[in-house]
Amino acid sequence: MIGYAEIIVQEHVEGENIYPQEKNELLTVPFPLSPPMDFPKRQNYSGIKIAPLSSGRIVVSWFFYDGTKDEDGRPLLRARAIIAGTEDFPLIRDLKILLDFLRSKQQSLDQLEVLAKKKSFLFSNIAMEQFVRELDENFIGRVLSTIYSAKMADILAPRNEEHVLRVIFGLLPANILRNLSICTSWGGFGEVEDILISNIDTPRKCPKINWDKKKIKGGTKLDAFVTLIEILKVDTPPFPPTKKFNLLNYILREREFPEELEKIAKTISMFDEFRKKVRKLK
Repeated sequence: MIGYAEIIVQEHVEGENIYPQEKNELLTVPFPLSPPMDFPKRQNYSGIKIAPLSSGRIVVSWFFYDGTKDEDGRPLLRARAIIAGTEDFPLIRDLKILLDFLRSKQQSLDQLEVLAKKKSFLFSNIAMEQFVRELDENFIGRVLSTIYSAKMADILAPRNEEHVLRVIFGLLPANILRNLSICTSWGGFGEVEDILISNIDTPRKCPKINWDKKKIKGGTKLDAFVTLIEILKVDTPPFPPTKKFNLLNYILREREFPEELEKIAKTISMFDEFRKKVRKLK
């Protein structure tokens, strides 16, 4: 069951399908741990935050400043957020669809499902082909491997934070995503989310990824993630990209094929190679 919330930081939460234990967390979790001190002066300040909740679900929020202030005149961030469990991931995997929904002020969760099933790369073969076409399998494979292994990274991407986040959120295994906090904004000091995607480098010791230059310092390369993208990119008719994606994510989660998928997997020899590499993941 997917939930929706509109939030004023530390002040107010309202929405639908919100669990009781989530309400207090939603007052703060959908916002940056350390937003810029001057965010009220920044034109159209906004960003994206993804984080786990104690209920086992995750929250994906679009936070922004629209001039809202508390009774003492202090500026307050607002957010619109989707709350989802692992079983709902297919409907929220494509971050572009999700952000379009949150920014459009549409509050019908039924509409989100309609949009996802029509335009998301998880349901549309055309959208999936467009999504993976420009991916550099070696670089993106190393990015995914690094996050999978370190569970922490600073990603320098000053011009395309949303694209970076769409790739990471779209391709990482669900069991990893539901335990990571990711944000596109940091004020330059204070606490930082597990994954920071911004134009600022932090002083913490963690892998450093320069997206534009395709360079990674302190990174890791796991063959399974490189092969994952190679399989998605290879033209294998009549096996549609969305079906391949579902199988790949099943393998990442379960490490093995269920018996009924064994014959399907054998139609693409690369699947067997992928399975062997996944078995080596810790």
